Amino acid sequence: MSAADLDTALHGAAARGDAAALVGLYLQAAAGSAGLQAVAGGEGRAAFFLTQALICALEAGDPRAAALRARLRAMGREA
Repeated sequence: MSAADLDTALHGAAARGDAAALVGLYLQAAAGSAGLQAVAGGEGRAAFFLTQALICALEAGDPRAAALRARLRAMGREA
C-alpha cells in the first residue's frame, strides 16, 4: 500500500471509529517505517506508529495490545 493510500485508509478508519482497522493500519505504517532504520529517524517513526497502534488497541480492548507493548519495550520505548 502506498503512503498516500495508507494515509487515506487511516483517515477513513478514524472517521468511522474503527479501532481494529486503525491498529492494523498503524502496524502497516510501522512495518514500512522499520525499513527506514538506516535513515535517520526510521526507528522513531516505527515507534510512533506502534504507539498509536497500542493506544487504539488499549481503547478498543484489542488483544494485540500485549504484543504491541512488548514490541515497544523491546525497542526501549515502553517502561
